[in-house]
Amino acid sequence: MFEERFVPRRTPESRAIVKRVQEAMLLTSRVNSLPFENTDARGVLLEEILGRPLPETVTIYPPFYSDYGLNIDFGERAFVNQGCWFLDIGGITIGDRTMIGPNVTISTAGHPVALAERYDGITMRPASQLDRVRWRTGTEAGRAGSPDRGEAFKRVHVGPHDLSCSGVERVWDYPRPPALVPCDRRVLIEAAGMVIAESTNALRVLETSHPPTIYLPPADVRSDLLAASTARQTFCEFKGVAHYLDLVVNETQIAEVAWTYPQPAAGYEALRDHVSFYPGRVDAAWLDEERVNAQPGDFYGGWITADLVGPFKGSPGTLGW
Repeated sequence: MFEERFVPRRTPESRAIVKRVQEAMLLTSRVNSLPFENTDARGVLLEEILGRPLPETVTIYPPFYSDYGLNIDFGERAFVNQGCWFLDIGGITIGDRTMIGPNVTISTAGHPVALAERYDGITMRPASQLDRVRWRTGTEAGRAGSPDRGEAFKRVHVGPHDLSCSGVERVWDYPRPPALVPCDRRVLIEAAGMVIAESTNALRVLETSHPPTIYLPPADVRSDLLAASTARQTFCEFKGVAHYLDLVVNETQIAEVAWTYPQPAAGYEALRDHVSFYPGRVDAAWLDEERVNAQPGDFYGGWITADLVGPFKGSPGTLGW
């Protein structure tokens, strides 16, 4: 266990901390002024902030802020979204495959609470007694109280596999072969001016680089409005042969609006006769009260929601991902 230390003002150590804080703030301002596509320059500046190269598998989206930088440790495949503040004088460790959502503040900084001591210096603890912390809200503090010095710096450890801000998912963390899991949100499909499907028993297919595809049980779909398409069949190496469906409502016909697997491959038997709709080919696709965006391109049928982090396969140049 590491003991808490008090660093008084006007000492060589406190002056060194202040000097480094000023350097880190200057470097982060330079990072945040770069064009987003200038990843090379951003990588060089982040290396200066951290005092060592950023692991190749780590992603940090600007703007990004740090008041020290040298006490941040990133695990493999860690992800930091936009607008995050890492106040790391006491030390922050981000574990492997940890995801930090937008506008999260992780603070290890503090001063004595007592007014008479508040301006006398800082307290710090270089390592945490905690083995694991889940950061789930926009602002969190990694601080420990002290009966005589108040709030202390301490090292904060996050992860591995933690999600910062509840519900955030990164599609590059999905598996391949894809996972088949229940959908815990209400699914609703509107087309031709009416509701053609609604379910609370849908399934999600989660595959690396893809937004989820949503499969509705046949009992929850207006099958009387769907007809077998003569256009094509396609083969998925994991799920089997997909058969496509056209929507026919009076004089309205939408070709290949959905697909189904009448005889899914082993491991995906639960998908049998379930129907998955292209969200971009219907009037609207909903998960609870959120209107879904369609996966880029005209081949895949993934559902993009606000809790997903890409990049997503589907756009020109990404089909080989």
